[in-house]
Amino acid sequence: MKLKCDNPVGTSPVAVFPGPTSNRSRRPLRQYYPTRLRALAFTLLAVIFAGTSTGCSTGDDERSTLHRWHPLGEKNWNSIFALGVADSSLYLAGLPDRSLSRWNGESWSTMVETDDLPSAILEFNGDLIIAGGFSEVDGIRASRLARWDGSAWSAIATNVDGGVTELFVHEGELYALGSFTRISGVAVHSIARWDGTAWSALEGTPTHGIFDAISTKAGIVAVARRGIEEELGSAQLVLWNGAEWSVWPELPPVREYGGPSIGPLCIHDGDLHMVYRRVAPGDQRSRTEVFRWSDSRWVLVGGEFFKNPTAGAEIGMLRSLDNELYIGGSFIKVGTQDAKNVARWTGGWWEPLSSGLNRFVSDAVLFRRDVVVIGQFYLDGSGRPVSHVARWGN
Repeated sequence: MKLKCDNPVGTSPVAVFPGPTSNRSRRPLRQYYPTRLRALAFTLLAVIFAGTSTGCSTGDDERSTLHRWHPLGEKNWNSIFALGVADSSLYLAGLPDRSLSRWNGESWSTMVETDDLPSAILEFNGDLIIAGGFSEVDGIRASRLARWDGSAWSAIATNVDGGVTELFVHEGELYALGSFTRISGVAVHSIARWDGTAWSALEGTPTHGIFDAISTKAGIVAVARRGIEEELGSAQLVLWNGAEWSVWPELPPVREYGGPSIGPLCIHDGDLHMVYRRVAPGDQRSRTEVFRWSDSRWVLVGGEFFKNPTAGAEIGMLRSLDNELYIGGSFIKVGTQDAKNVARWTGGWWEPLSSGLNRFVSDAVLFRRDVVVIGQFYLDGSGRPVSHVARWGN
């Protein structure tokens, strides 16, 4: 039996039983002819021995049984703040050396030192872009944002009055998110657009700011603090269509819970997905779930994520990588399934990745066909050392 968990909000999971349902399919086994029984037996034996001789898995979780978590090189990290992929290399910003480091698939090397660690790394138009709270990169003044063109570092903004926490690309332009209100002399509200030459504001941005955003076919979908419609709660989903902001038509019901908090966001299989966390007033009970926007309604994706028996999980990342949906954070269970801080959506349920990782998972990227994650962990679920960065592969 497979438990199909894509359900409209407020409904229960629907159990889907595969196979025919006609009266003929319910005949007692003794009604089958002996020749049919023998044929069935030989077929089953052939499948069993074929699977055994080739070493192949016959289940849907073949990669889960063959894959495990691996450390990435021998470098011992104290903490990692950002990762990204550019020019066929993996880049990390972390301690203890307060630098941007490069992994070429075999070894680590120091890319550049900054006076404050980057919090976002992205490839844009063939260049490596880093962002954070720094003011200097490789001895060059660079206010919060810098670019590596393959031969030298340069600033791409001036006089940014707050940190930059996130970068993304939408319709060929670079967008920066953070706590800033001015960038290169332009007044903004925590989000700004760069066309490769100049920075500009998005008119009508909620005055309380944007703190998560992604590119979609409909425009930029973002999580905003209260400001457009106060009654929607502590966070709301908004859409920038290229000309103006609007509030998303609806959110899943809060019911007895307060909040909500929204994010991370991602696009998977063409649909918007979001993490949705609601906290009950007073006793701090909470629910953490993933929802998908499909056919103009929110659909629950799998079960609830638990940090402990009464607390919803804290989620650090939701990523669509190589056509699969991954989630990471601080949780011990999804629905009734044990899963230690990282899981993958199979299309019907959330699947743990081997024995998981021992602490919070904050982000993930795809690097050379393998998923690479970062976080506060230092061991996998089996006790093997993985120092704050780990590769899921064989």
